[in-house]
Amino acid sequence: MDNLYMFLRDVTLGSTDLSNLPTITPEPQIGQKSQVKSGKQCLPPDSKSQNNRKKIVPEGPVSFKDMFSRAYKCLRMVIKESLPLMKLRWLVMCLQAVCGSLKEQVSCKLAGKVRSISTDDLLPSLILFLIKGNPGEVTALYPQLKFLEDYLPDIVAAGIIGFTVAQFSAAFAFIIQTDGVDT
Repeated sequence: MDNLYMFLRDVTLGSTDLSNLPTITPEPQIGQKSQVKSGKQCLPPDSKSQNNRKKIVPEGPVSFKDMFSRAYKCLRMVIKESLPLMKLRWLVMCLQAVCGSLKEQVSCKLAGKVRSISTDDLLPSLILFLIKGNPGEVTALYPQLKFLEDYLPDIVAAGIIGFTVAQFSAAFAFIIQTDGVDT
């Protein structure tokens, strides 16, 4: 519990960023060049890595749920957790995992070049993440999010936690608004 209070203090004071949050993925095995947050790897195209690529990267298309598996695990933990501060922490980690998966996919498409994900890219991606998720889990998240909005102290609302809650609220608002619209 002490770690949570230090985390909230650091986030509130702006002295930390999402990269300091603990990851859920296992440690890399010996011989792996890099670890990405969603569990998949993307290697730069060179002769050595092309030979090992078949061993590291699965053949064929990777499903959407596989790409965002870490984010969906965090989403489940938001629902399961009973303490509001822990729910907030898991929600921040969920958004971090979505960003990490997006960054990984963009890097793979750009042949290893790293590109940051902007806020303009984040909201549509979060909407897609929620739409593609398990409907039972996503609908269970909505009342949890409303509870967290009511609970959120003003001092925390100005930091990354408030930003995360606002992003999820905006994503749900868009989904609810467009739910009955015929395409």
